[in-house]
Amino acid sequence: MALNNVNLSFKFADGRVSVVPFDLNVAGIKSTIEGSSGFDQTIDYTINMNVPTALIGSQATSVVSGLLSQANKAAGTNLSMGKEVKVSAKMTGTVTDPKIETGIKDMASNTVTDIKTEIKQQFDDKKKELEDQAKAEADRLKKEAEDKVKSEADKLKKEAETKAKAEADRLKKEAEEKAKKEAENQLKNLFGKPKK
Repeated sequence: MALNNVNLSFKFADGRVSVVPFDLNVAGIKSTIEGSSGFDQTIDYTINMNVPTALIGSQATSVVSGLLSQANKAAGTNLSMGKEVKVSAKMTGTVTDPKIETGIKDMASNTVTDIKTEIKQQFDDKKKELEDQAKAEADRLKKEAEDKVKSEADKLKKEAETKAKAEADRLKKEAEEKAKKEAENQLKNLFGKPKK
């Protein structure tokens, strides 16, 4: 591992040199390293890596694929392994006798967590889509009902206006005929009386 252009910050406490987390590429893998070294030569570091799926061994890949297959079957989703998988490694022991423990179990756990997050996201997306569809349908039905009510109201108004006009015309005609008869009667009375 070559450390180039790395800005390390550290502090001394309780006989140890603690390194503030820093990012680094280890063999092309994005990694974050943190931990401490003791004056007694003990080491305790955690390396969190985003390992490209292509670099993971076939056994680990089959474990993750199996988990994804189970999740897809159970949830009715179509999840697939991402481009990277989070893997944690622990480096302990001493400077002359380091022990490295990989977190394959953590990788599976992280994958399960990622799957749960993805399923929840897909569920939330589908829920929103269905809510939007329901709202659009409700708005459509509401507008349809409002248009129908308005159309019916316009029809009733037109019918009422037609009836009112017909009634007004009838009453006007009756009034004109009555006025005409009265005028004729007045004229008859005026000119129709015998002279003395």
